Amino acid sequence: MGYFALNPGTIDKFNVEEVIEKNNKGEYSVLHLTILTEFGENKFRIHEKKQDLLEVIKNKLNEALTEISKADNDKFFSISVVEARSYLYIYYPDGEVEKYSGQKLEN
Repeated sequence: MGYFALNPGTIDKFNVEEVIEKNNKGEYSVLHLTILTEFGENKFRIHEKKQDLLEVIKNKLNEALTEISKADNDKFFSISVVEARSYLYIYYPDGEVEKYSGQKLEN
């Protein structure tokens, strides 16, 4: 199993889901990322102004989390939350780091 560095447990389950939200300007898509480990559940919301990027981000998250969820894997997947700016820094198992607009959600 791969490790989730925000919560030091091994990843038991994960879900990346596209959700439609509304505001005064209309509807738009965001991603909800849920990661479950033996220490609990962590939820994140990812939103980008460029809506076409969400599908790319969703696929990248699914690929990375599927890879590190394999039983013979000791790689890490990490998320750093910058609350003041609503950024998530995601550290992928291949060493790549991506910055997305988003926040950690309360369970």
